Amino acid sequence: MKTNLVRLLSRLLGVAMVLMAFGSLLTPAGWTAEVAIPRILFALLSITVAAFLLAYPERVPLRSYSFNHGTELVWWIGRDNRILDVNDRLVDVLGFTRAELVGQEVQKIDLGWVVQAATELWSSTAGGEVYSQETLLIRKDSSPLPCSLVIKHYRDSGDEFLCAFAQDISVQKRVSGELKEAQALFEAFLSGLPVGAFVRDQEGRFLYLNHQFGQWNPEIAVGNSLTDAYGPTMAQLMFREDRQVLDEGPQVFHQERSSLEEARTFEIHKFPLRIPGRAGLIGGIVTDTSSRRRTEVKMQESKAFLEATINQSPVGIIILDANTTNIVICNVGAKLLLGIDPDLDMTGKTVSYDGLIWEVLNPDGTPPPIEQNPLYKAFFHQSSSNDKMILRRPDGLERFVLINSGPIYDSRGRFMAAIVAFLDITELRDTQDQLEELNHTLEFLVSARTQELSQSNEALKVTIDNLRMTQDQLIESEKMASLGGLVAGVAHEINTPVGVGVTAASFLKEKTDTLSHLYSTQAMRKSDLETYLDQARQSSSILLSNLERASNLIKSFKMISVDQSTDLMRRFGLRRYLEELFVSLHSPDKRIKVEVLLEGDPELEIRSYPGTFSQVVTNLYMNSCYHGFEGRTEGKIHLAFRIEGDRLILQYRDNGKGMDETILRRIYEPFFTTRRDVGGTGLGMNIVFNLVTQKLGGTLKTSSAPGQGAEFLFDLPLEPPEGL
Repeated sequence: MKTNLVRLLSRLLGVAMVLMAFGSLLTPAGWTAEVAIPRILFALLSITVAAFLLAYPERVPLRSYSFNHGTELVWWIGRDNRILDVNDRLVDVLGFTRAELVGQEVQKIDLGWVVQAATELWSSTAGGEVYSQETLLIRKDSSPLPCSLVIKHYRDSGDEFLCAFAQDISVQKRVSGELKEAQALFEAFLSGLPVGAFVRDQEGRFLYLNHQFGQWNPEIAVGNSLTDAYGPTMAQLMFREDRQVLDEGPQVFHQERSSLEEARTFEIHKFPLRIPGRAGLIGGIVTDTSSRRRTEVKMQESKAFLEATINQSPVGIIILDANTTNIVICNVGAKLLLGIDPDLDMTGKTVSYDGLIWEVLNPDGTPPPIEQNPLYKAFFHQSSSNDKMILRRPDGLERFVLINSGPIYDSRGRFMAAIVAFLDITELRDTQDQLEELNHTLEFLVSARTQELSQSNEALKVTIDNLRMTQDQLIESEKMASLGGLVAGVAHEINTPVGVGVTAASFLKEKTDTLSHLYSTQAMRKSDLETYLDQARQSSSILLSNLERASNLIKSFKMISVDQSTDLMRRFGLRRYLEELFVSLHSPDKRIKVEVLLEGDPELEIRSYPGTFSQVVTNLYMNSCYHGFEGRTEGKIHLAFRIEGDRLILQYRDNGKGMDETILRRIYEPFFTTRRDVGGTGLGMNIVFNLVTQKLGGTLKTSSAPGQGAEFLFDLPLEPPEGL
């Protein structure tokens, strides 16, 4: 297009020069030689130049298009992908001479030139398109130069060529890289902050979110609008806030969110971002203030609770500021004691340590030295405790009071307030005087009755000693009865394996005698010996297993009986101990088959009194047999234990006939029994209660109903205190 314009200008200039030539010749008659000769020469020169311009309008040197006066690097490219010409700027920047470049392949200076793609480039630019891209030019010293490149197509009298215009962008590249690095560092910095950060435009579209903000708002992404994120109602509120920030400057807002898990509060610092040539943006820093808010609420609640407690206290309390001696708190009790209207707000009233509102006196009515004044001592970092003094009110009324005072320090040990507490003991003192007078009167009566009471006490002491001895005997009798039941059960259990052992031994002896006779008479055959060996092996196995069972029963009985008789504290496996105990326990009524289910950790070991456990479980077992399973042929007992924290929970349950409310209420009373007609003492469950609550240091809870069995729940320490 530039070539066509040059041709047009050349032709126009040629026509103009022709017209100028004819114009110089077409002059009036009367020319002189001096005038005619120069005009004729000018006309001939003009016609010659015009003929050249009109005949060859496109013959303009390529370098006239090279823009030597600009900052661009320009070179011309021919159809053979070689450089036709370059401008001075390119020569200066790349360090080549023009001769070193003209005629060379384009790749010598342009790394982005691809010969294979040149055909398509010629075709597209010939159609009027302008090709542009970034490329790297190569200097003579082989160093690269980043440039932005524009290539255009030109025609010249049947010839065509490409003109490349390159602009040095090394500075822009460096600045862009530095900006990108700074942006990356800034984004990394923001992402690492424990606060949220965001940027959004005036339309409410989020342009940037840091990592923390994204975690708090997973529903928001870059590009979302306020309406997308929060809905239209909340979005309108935030639009108003943003407008306020843009108009008035930085603002602080608060936001609360509630979910099924927790309630959270956020503090949002919004500020305007001004960027030249762009509408204002809104930046924000978001801080999670949930913990601080909860602390503030707790502090407010604590303060309100403290003030309510102080105001409800019958003790008069006054707290004074350390710096101003102004009243910070004056409760109702203090106002009533000082004769002040309870509704009058005393906050900020001034009082000094020498007493402007009240006066304190010694019990004898004399004023104490200033250094003994409780308020004075509090302001000089001393404490006063239960000082009995007289408080003289502003209206002159006197009251006897106990005064406690002292300094109050903050967490850093700085003196911040003084507190004075008054307890009115006027009525107490009057009552004390009356009591003293009454005591004098009663002393005579007491002395008169002392001798009589002393004699009665001696008799009562003897009676109590007898009762205690009787109770101890009954308890010991109950323990021995329990041990006797244990002995009977063990004896029954031992009889069975011992009897089987005797039978097996007798059988073995008989077969041995028979084999011995056959041997002595030389009538023994191989089959007789094999039969005897098989019988001996079976008999020995039966004999050994039953003797081991008897031995285990005796060992269990020995350990349990020793524990019940000595009951020393020791460490033992609870599950194994209870299993051995139940081996030796059997229903006193042989017609009742009792099934015991034991449940609990077999590895659990505790340090306690095994004999006490044995006696408690034995008494419960016998109680189930005597009362729960009475009139039945079978019964079930379930004993389970587990650990909860530092406590042992033991649950005993049977499926017996249960108890009604009347029996359940009196089950632990000493000497209460429903089987006194058959010899019941009524001490079994009382012993269980005393052992659990005193010896084992635990608690016992019982539940039962008629027809639903009985349940006993024990809550015991894993290790009872010594001496209980």
